[in-house]
Amino acid sequence: MADVIKFRHGTSAQWAAADPVLQAGEPGFETNTGRHKIGDGSSVWRDLPYFHYEPALDDWYAAHPPTYVTETPGGLVVNVQDAAYGAKGDGETDDTAAIQKALDATAGGGVCYFPPGTYLVRSGNPSILVGSSKVTFHGGGSPNIGSAVYASNSSSAQRNIWVRGCRFEAFMPGQTAPAYAAVYVWTSDGVHVEDNEFVGCGRAVTIDQPDGVARVVGNRVTSSDPELMATGIFIRRANGASQSEVLVSGNYVSGARLDPGGVGAEGHGIAVFRCQDVQVTSDHLQGNRRGILVSNQCFGAIVQGNTCVDNSDAGIRCEPEISATDVTVGTDLQRGITVIGNVCRNNANDPSIGAPGGANSGIGIAMSYAAGSTVSGNTVHHNTGDGIFCDSDRVAIIGDIVYSNFTGYTSDPTTGRRGGIRIIVGSGRTVIGIQCFDNQSPKTQHYGLSMSGTAAHLVHGNNFAGNATGEVFGADKIQDGFLRGHPRRPPTQPRHRQRAQRHPGAQQPGHLRQLGLVL
Repeated sequence: MADVIKFRHGTSAQWAAADPVLQAGEPGFETNTGRHKIGDGSSVWRDLPYFHYEPALDDWYAAHPPTYVTETPGGLVVNVQDAAYGAKGDGETDDTAAIQKALDATAGGGVCYFPPGTYLVRSGNPSILVGSSKVTFHGGGSPNIGSAVYASNSSSAQRNIWVRGCRFEAFMPGQTAPAYAAVYVWTSDGVHVEDNEFVGCGRAVTIDQPDGVARVVGNRVTSSDPELMATGIFIRRANGASQSEVLVSGNYVSGARLDPGGVGAEGHGIAVFRCQDVQVTSDHLQGNRRGILVSNQCFGAIVQGNTCVDNSDAGIRCEPEISATDVTVGTDLQRGITVIGNVCRNNANDPSIGAPGGANSGIGIAMSYAAGSTVSGNTVHHNTGDGIFCDSDRVAIIGDIVYSNFTGYTSDPTTGRRGGIRIIVGSGRTVIGIQCFDNQSPKTQHYGLSMSGTAAHLVHGNNFAGNATGEVFGADKIQDGFLRGHPRRPPTQPRHRQRAQRHPGAQQPGHLRQLGLVL
């Protein structure tokens, strides 16, 4: 059996910063100098002599590479409030340098432990916290602990805050207020939270009132306990605030289920409020109450290329609060949301993860108060509720593939009108180029399109064949721009000729006028 030597290792600077007490006979190795010390059980590192060097050991070490039992001079845990680092956690003292010093000490691997408190990060321009894949911030699991990173612009301009490559565990589990986050940033510009991991936190990232650029990119946020995490990533602006550049991209969020009030205020993988032109792209949301929520005046938002799986209320829910009267032509144009190229599947009405029962849960994509929005090129399937649900005016649903939805209902208020796409109330919808079918056995999606509201809809060029009951359901029986089952075939003559042949005083037939079809 090969010889194995087990000891701690790190650079000379890391050893000096940690200055630990080694156990009697325990060796410690400096990776940059090749020297080592042996502990006596009481002396700190700086007081220990270097062990006598024997040249003959060179060949031995080359032939028998050592195996390290721990990977940091300070052991597995570094307390940021220890005298060697000096963090205060009082919410007033700037702890940036102290936290970074602790990060540097554990760069080879270990845990940065944060006793209860609020740790302020606000000095310098930029303020940067850079860890490594082996560094962990640990909150101790207390619901009363403060944020690991708390950056505030309460007294002076704060710019260019970076939190990158760190791991955060157990910060404020079970807490729901926006400020209860492992990383909390308020009224700052140039915020970058990138390539971090968050485990079992009440909230992972909150960016409150961003004043310019905010990027949350490439993070992994998880919780296995439904009573721990309220919302993974939360970004909001103030009412009437000027435009900011917000990007949420490439994140994985799973387990945001906690919603104490039961009214949908919490339990979001990603939630953005009042952020004009925000981009939510290429994220993976799985096992949350809601995958993505875009709400409260998010004019011009783009939700693109995301994958939303196994979320209980909806994969994507857009509620930007844009009414039909807001959508005008002129300088005051309020832009709707673009939902494009997403995959929403297996979102399931599951009360155990925070979603109430009923026909409005387990939806792939839900559009409410979203006039002027576009839902295009999405793939939506095997959800327990609607594939796509819309109750907003002037929404265009174009080129989506929607199939095999309503998998979770045997009887419910929508019996007889379960459509892959369900549109209720309002006017001015466009449904073009849709593939909507059910390839299950037995089929659960009764209709391709279930539609009510009769004013000025355009439904054209769709394929609704292959559903359980029929193609289109609705009091108006609309299909592809014509009265379904009407004995007259679509006119083959040009539109202007048809109009010219009408009697000048004749009115459009009443049943077609009700459909909103203009011939």
